[in-house]
Amino acid sequence: MTTNDRAVIIIPTMGSPELIVRCVSRILMNRAHWNTHLIVVANPHEDGKESCAFSKLQVESEVHAVQTVEAESANGVGPVDVTLNWISLPSPAGWVGAVNEGVEAALEEFARYDARYVIMNDDALVGAEWLTELSAAFDVEKILPNRYGWASIKQCRLDATGRGTKDHNEQRVWLHGVC
Repeated sequence: MTTNDRAVIIIPTMGSPELIVRCVSRILMNRAHWNTHLIVVANPHEDGKESCAFSKLQVESEVHAVQTVEAESANGVGPVDVTLNWISLPSPAGWVGAVNEGVEAALEEFARYDARYVIMNDDALVGAEWLTELSAAFDVEKILPNRYGWASIKQCRLDATGRGTKDHNEQRVWLHGVC
């Protein structure tokens, strides 16, 4: 891994402060050398919009604190490598709808970069080197036995139905799974 490794992390959330704030905090604590771009897609029900707005303020504060420390430690040299894009959906779209919005935003903003894309739930709590370990899984193809014989676990892109595409010309790899 190099100091230019870039991760775009898409997190759909209903905006519960006890989930999304803790999730983002752990990502920021455990991102190591990765340039980290968070795309939080807020997808609350009507009665959750107030807590979602509160969560947004807390997450923005966490990200700003990291940006400030990094800017000060770099003495103004080099870019700050943590960004946040908080997308508030106008109405509930479900988890899949929120993921789709996040993926669309990621492609608009980061398609020109070589990056690792992660889609994760807001209740995930990551540990040290999680991005490095997850990324390493994309760098190899594994052959695993299954009840039908052997399955190839490799990089693939899922289509709208959640099935692996057969098109090997896809530019972006989104998920690691059986294709």
